[in-house]
Amino acid sequence: MKIGKLIDRVLRVGVFFLVIAISLLAGRSVESYHHSCPRPSVEHVQREPVFDDLLDAIEWVESKGVVTAIGDDGRAVGAYQLTKIYVDDYYRITGKDRMPYFNNHEIRLDSFWSRVIAEAYIKHYALIAERNNKKIITSLRRFEIMARIHNGGPDGWKKESTKEYWHKVKARMNERKLCE
Repeated sequence: MKIGKLIDRVLRVGVFFLVIAISLLAGRSVESYHHSCPRPSVEHVQREPVFDDLLDAIEWVESKGVVTAIGDDGRAVGAYQLTKIYVDDYYRITGKDRMPYFNNHEIRLDSFWSRVIAEAYIKHYALIAERNNKKIITSLRRFEIMARIHNGGPDGWKKESTKEYWHKVKARMNERKLCE
């Protein structure tokens, strides 16, 4: 009986000192990191935008991220405002079978799958647009082409009507300090 109490007390004291030691070590390492390597604030960090940033901006412009959004008189659904034709084109482009647990409407309301569909669709038609365009394309111009394809279909990058949409997407990216 005495041995059990002794072991219990030793374990409690050991855990207590272990917690103090870890706290001290963690405190020192964090403190020394802050003194030796100051980090700039997030507001001052700019970086080159990547494709995910474009998708985030498109999602914001389309629905402000609301996955249940419905627009265009009920034809466009979800965070990316995908139409039935858009989803059908995704299946054709990728050669994938339709998902048995999602109908066309439900898949557009799913945040993960709507992003996957938008990415595949945009990249597919942007690649075709770039092949047909003999000019050197900057990353910002590439994002413009992609956003306008999402908004206006496979040839949307050529349509005058999609320019305003691109300006909205670009403005959202600028708000997030991702492009100038």
